[in-house]
Amino acid sequence: MVPEGPYTVYRRERKGRRWPYFIVAAVCVVMALVAWQVIVAPRVSAITPGPGSYVKHTSPAVVLDVNGLAKLANVRVTLDGRDVTGQSTRDGNQLTVTPGKLADGLHTVSFSATSGNVFQPRVRRTWRFTVDTKVPTLKLDGSVGAGLINTSPPTFKGSTEPFATVTVSSGAVKASAQADALGTYSVRSEEHTSELQSPCNL
Repeated sequence: MVPEGPYTVYRRERKGRRWPYFIVAAVCVVMALVAWQVIVAPRVSAITPGPGSYVKHTSPAVVLDVNGLAKLANVRVTLDGRDVTGQSTRDGNQLTVTPGKLADGLHTVSFSATSGNVFQPRVRRTWRFTVDTKVPTLKLDGSVGAGLINTSPPTFKGSTEPFATVTVSSGAVKASAQADALGTYSVRSEEHTSELQSPCNL
């Protein structure tokens, strides 16, 4: 028997294309950066007094919660067109402005700043609130104005200033409700009575 001679096994190495993996990795990195820029984008998340709100005192503090406030530049706050940035203080992401005494009426607040965020290079927010320190006028509809009630349970209807809180009290009877945007209100008490013995209070 003739022994088999030595032999060598040759294997062919396959050289794969690596560039698709680099492209996928690059896309993932870009998407991660985009997501991060969106998440950390500076914005005004909360404000006090809120838009369209009413304030009962003449010296309200204007408070803004601004995401990423510490990294913003050129921060500016105006009140009725007057720059009040110098009257503001910062605490973390909270910016508080103390503008001093304000007259009754509508007031406009504007906030602006610049940032290094790609998707939010400028941060802006404008809103309005009303200072109202005067006691609202109150009108009662029907016979209730004469002190007589003919509904059960007692119901008090009428008109006053928009969003005013109307409280009715008479002995054991006490109820309250908020007027709507037109100033119309309707207060109903679960107590039964035939005569209104004390005036309505706001």
